[in-house]
Amino acid sequence: MNYYSSIFLQFSLLLLFSSFNSAYDELLKLSPDKSGLRNLCLGTSNGRAMVDYFSMNRYTFLRKAYENCRHITGNLEIAYVFKEDIENDWLLQKQENEQRNVTNNFLKPREPFYFLQNLEEIYGYLFIYNVTVEEISLPSLRVIWGEKLLDGSAITVASSHPLRYLNMPSLRSVVFGIVRIIASENLCYMEQDLIKDNTDNDKNVDYKEFLGDNFRERLDLNPFSAHCRAAPTCSKQCREKNCFGSRPDQCQHVYRKNCQEECESRSCYIDAHGISRCCDEACVGGCEGEGRGKCIVRELVKNLRKTEDVCHSVQEHKAKYAYEKHCLPECPPGTLIESSSCVARCSPGFYRDPKIDPRKCIPCKEKECPVVCQFPPPGVDILNSGNIHVLENCTEVEGYITIIDQSYVEISQFVEEKEFIRFEQAEVQPKSQKLFAPLNASQLEILKSIKIITGFLAIEGSNFKNPLRPSNLSFLENLELIEGRQLFFGKYALSIFGDPQLKWLGLRSLSNITHGNVFVKNNSNLCYSQSIPFKQIFGINQSFWINNGNETDCAKEFGCWGPGPEQCVKCKKYLLEKECLDKCPDQGYFVDNSKPLICQPCNDQCRICHGPLPTQCSICKTYHIWILQNSITNNTSNSFEYYFDEFDENE
Repeated sequence: MNYYSSIFLQFSLLLLFSSFNSAYDELLKLSPDKSGLRNLCLGTSNGRAMVDYFSMNRYTFLRKAYENCRHITGNLEIAYVFKEDIENDWLLQKQENEQRNVTNNFLKPREPFYFLQNLEEIYGYLFIYNVTVEEISLPSLRVIWGEKLLDGSAITVASSHPLRYLNMPSLRSVVFGIVRIIASENLCYMEQDLIKDNTDNDKNVDYKEFLGDNFRERLDLNPFSAHCRAAPTCSKQCREKNCFGSRPDQCQHVYRKNCQEECESRSCYIDAHGISRCCDEACVGGCEGEGRGKCIVRELVKNLRKTEDVCHSVQEHKAKYAYEKHCLPECPPGTLIESSSCVARCSPGFYRDPKIDPRKCIPCKEKECPVVCQFPPPGVDILNSGNIHVLENCTEVEGYITIIDQSYVEISQFVEEKEFIRFEQAEVQPKSQKLFAPLNASQLEILKSIKIITGFLAIEGSNFKNPLRPSNLSFLENLELIEGRQLFFGKYALSIFGDPQLKWLGLRSLSNITHGNVFVKNNSNLCYSQSIPFKQIFGINQSFWINNGNETDCAKEFGCWGPGPEQCVKCKKYLLEKECLDKCPDQGYFVDNSKPLICQPCNDQCRICHGPLPTQCSICKTYHIWILQNSITNNTSNSFEYYFDEFDENE
């Protein structure tokens, strides 16, 4: 068994015995609006892959990811969901309520996928694969944009033989992509006649309503079951003769059928006098009245800069940011805010300061902005002496840093002739094989410039001693933010495992872990940091501290990264730069009431001061200027006399 297999097995066994509070809960949600609904959730791109969500079944994952969600930025993938998953999820909710001392009197079994009832838009594709339920209902879904497609498909239903109803009564537009139904022969109401339209059919959906006039070109349907001929007709309560099933709540909402041909938007509304009127040409999926402000959904804006202008002109607070080609109320997780846009990284001339706002791109103060680097390089997942120079002078690491036992041994690897990877310089280069020495302590000093890691930080020691490994992580003492856009084993933003030489962490600047949990285990000599209240300080869900240094052998300090006053997480009294003090120095510093407990420097001209300005010196270092206004009565101009008192700087 190789090293990576061993590490994977250790973590797999560990996670089986760990309580799971999903880091995806943080990653996939944004703050709810006033209605309690979440505006944006992140989708997935797993396709047919059977992804393991650790101890969480797939139905539970979907519930936690999308409950009360209105918009999915990405894809909605419902795969490998079975009836027993739904039953187990209901039992899990009962257990969770009991743990929170919440009564279960009102908790009753609900229809499958009830948590998707508020979903209005999917920006990518809808994928349903290998499910054993009879119905999936998306009653509020209005638009599938198809900005990302699965094999050209915006809607795919495959290998779901028991599925009888895919209820999407409010669906008004599938903007890009086709509809593909394969090996799901019992979806009778999704059948399309080979010759006739389904417009006047009383037991099928009308594809023209959400695919447009060329709907046949956008359909890939396998044969349906013969018993579909005997399926019940649409409910008599349906306004038109089209439906996704025979119940009243499965009636298809029709908005194109009775529309005038001259309507550019191909959609209409009925005015107060019962007359059919054209919706604005910018509307996607119909409207509720006249003008663009009444569109159900606005048309995609093709130019991103135009998107910014459109979003900026929108008066409603709920749609002020431009993301790709959409106006959104807030930027999705994993994106940054630059002016009125949501971006993956700051534009040239902009950077972000974790101390001010870790998500906001601001103009650079100097001519040269802080450097952003991609790491690890392609083909090499770990930090070693052959690639550490990529991180030289880097302030932000877009990616993750993994340091394992193999980082400290001699290695041979294929490298590109040009290895320094920055966004504006990245290109494909021919590769050659080189031999690299073990990583050493002086090389690790390169990492001292790093303030942000967008992914995770993982330190692995394999439980064996190695004289080259350092006793602390002070080479990352300036690291302020770990975002957790990528998580170690899908769960951890900070993982430190099996390093018997590690005595203290030394991450004294770390003040923000955006997503993911903390895991520290089997570091037999590690002290100090177990006293840090990670949940309170970083707001993370869980931190695991297992089998580290014996607490009786550790210093009795609370809330520190290591020994000494410069390793405190928070100062008990005063902070001078990065060191905690009992009091500020008598000379050269002052305490501002607006920033209590921080020793702030006086002006260079002051020996003792009560503020940062040269006019706020209590005692000057060299000269004190006394300014007296001339009081001569016949002097018509304002004049001043200056008197200088000289001070001995050494007094």
